[in-house]
Amino acid sequence: MELKSLTNKNYEDTVILSPIPVVIDMYAEWCKPNSILESALAELDEEYGEYIKIVKMNVETQPELTEMFEIESIPVTIMMTGGVITKKIYGIPPKEQLIEDLELKTIKDFKDRGINYHPKRNFIPNYIRNEY
Repeated sequence: MELKSLTNKNYEDTVILSPIPVVIDMYAEWCKPNSILESALAELDEEYGEYIKIVKMNVETQPELTEMFEIESIPVTIMMTGGVITKKIYGIPPKEQLIEDLELKTIKDFKDRGINYHPKRNFIPNYIRNEY
């Protein structure tokens, strides 16, 4: 499955107004290892697509966003929640490491319980704190 592209035009609707966390794969056409990361993120999109939104952004064609995100090297994956950067992951971690770093199992579990989880705040209510 092809990931949706993030551009200046769709940034507000895709990221700022998203009711769920957004994961952005920063890439460039010339960066061959990035295809490995993109395929892992596409798999995560299939597994966790109802809990998070995964998009990709070409750093060469979106210089304004690249500057705004302060991207100095790629590959880098950014997670945003409520329009705020909550995670930055550099390099190409294995899929299981991405699941852990992005806290996808926790986000899924919270969403299934009807609770909105914000990765940066890491607030876990007392009644389920012992489960983690």
